[in-house]
Amino acid sequence: RKVYNTTEHRLPDASEAPELAEVRRKAAQAARRGEVGIGETKKPAQPPKNNWRIKSEAFRAAMKDAQIVQKFQKEGRSLSELPPPKAVAQELDDRVPCPHCGRRFGQQQAERHIPHCAGAKARPKPPPGIAKAKAKGAPRR
Repeated sequence: RKVYNTTEHRLPDASEAPELAEVRRKAAQAARRGEVGIGETKKPAQPPKNNWRIKSEAFRAAMKDAQIVQKFQKEGRSLSELPPPKAVAQELDDRVPCPHCGRRFGQQQAERHIPHCAGAKARPKPPPGIAKAKAKGAPRR
């Protein structure tokens, strides 16, 4: 189907406005290519590639590892006999590491955790004797 060239119908005739000849030429080229309009067409930026299939396989592997752990617990076997879990590729882990404690969080959780962790890590530790006395359930003296 032929593309309707709106520019051709909006512009006055070539005899009336010779300065618009370049615009007419660009519009005709765009129509031949099957494009509409003559403006600069920017290709939309490619979204970051989502490795959903690899992430899904990693999640399934983690689930299988968890089933093995449950099986060992049910049988009463020592967890030290477990095979080591498969490591997740670093480029697939889209979690944000906390600069204070090193734990990894999702984007929104990291936004909440990092300010809290910064304040908690900056606090001085209490003297050794006071920590035992303030433990929950400890008898008063």
